[in-house]
Amino acid sequence: KDAGRRVTCELVQDGKVQLAGSIAARPEPSDEVGEQSGCRVFLDAQAAPVVDGATLDTVETGGERAVRFAFVKSS
Repeated sequence: KDAGRRVTCELVQDGKVQLAGSIAARPEPSDEVGEQSGCRVFLDAQAAPVVDGATLDTVETGGERAVRFAFVKSS
């Protein structure tokens, strides 16, 4: 009931950021919590501004991992 998808933001080469996701039993105290289509999402403090205004969507990839999550910015 409390579980959800936790999204963190990591700094990678050339000052770019990379989002990483995992399943979490509950949000961390500093996470922003949202819900979309019954899926709870926990955003750490660095990830929240990066995905602001975006929608969490699924993308079919085929192969071993048939679906992955993606944040899609509206145009």
